[in-house]
Amino acid sequence: MRIPSPTSTLALLAGLVAGAACDTPAPSSAPAAPDRGAAGRDAAAAATGPTPVPVDAAALAAAPAPAPPLPTTLPDLVLEPTAALIADAGLADAVDRLAAARSYEGRFVGFAGKPSSTWEQWQQIAQRASHDDLVALLRHEAPVVRTYAAYHVVDALAADLAAVMPLFRDRTEVETVDGCFIDKASLAQLLVDDLCHRRATPGAGEVLRVVAAAATPTALEISALRCAAALGAPGADDVARGWLGAKVPPDAAAAARDVLAAADPTSP
Repeated sequence: MRIPSPTSTLALLAGLVAGAACDTPAPSSAPAAPDRGAAGRDAAAAATGPTPVPVDAAALAAAPAPAPPLPTTLPDLVLEPTAALIADAGLADAVDRLAAARSYEGRFVGFAGKPSSTWEQWQQIAQRASHDDLVALLRHEAPVVRTYAAYHVVDALAADLAAVMPLFRDRTEVETVDGCFIDKASLAQLLVDDLCHRRATPGAGEVLRVVAAAATPTALEISALRCAAALGAPGADDVARGWLGAKVPPDAAAAARDVLAAADPTSP
């Protein structure tokens, strides 16, 4: 095999460098425009006027309205049938079919990850329903419908978080199926667990603080207080102090002490 000489190797490299340089446009030979200085540039800008900034009127019209103030206590839970909530007959039929489902299902179910027909039913409802319809379904008498509506509002309509708050009184147990995992919990507990991971959702911590203060602490209120404190909700430490000043179960007192210790590590 012939080994190239150092001279030929250097020539080859020089050719490659020259070839790469060809990809860059050569500098223009035309003379540069004279610089008229700041005064000239200011005069040119005044002649042409400022560059207009385009205004997207559609985006301004679609801007969400500010969220209403959150209630300071949990509103009462009032449940109603489809006919009292939905005026569109086709949508009402779809809601009634979903209401017959036995469990809340994620997008895929089973070991093989089969697409869920129940999930697809909800997607069709969510695409057809108006904003007001979706919020109204939070009051549906069927637990599965309420669960789908609640997750949807928290995820996609966070400005309506106040409308979800009555559901934290909902101790109806809901079976949930996600992949091959099957579980059962109250809708209130499902929502506490969901909000606990929504640090970016405005008002999530405040809602959980209200939940924690709503009743004599059980497992639901204890988890709500811990999550409210973790999300930095104002007043979570006040709820904890109130628990310590009352006769609460030992696990609630322990949670209250943990919240106060995290808020002020220097406290005894």
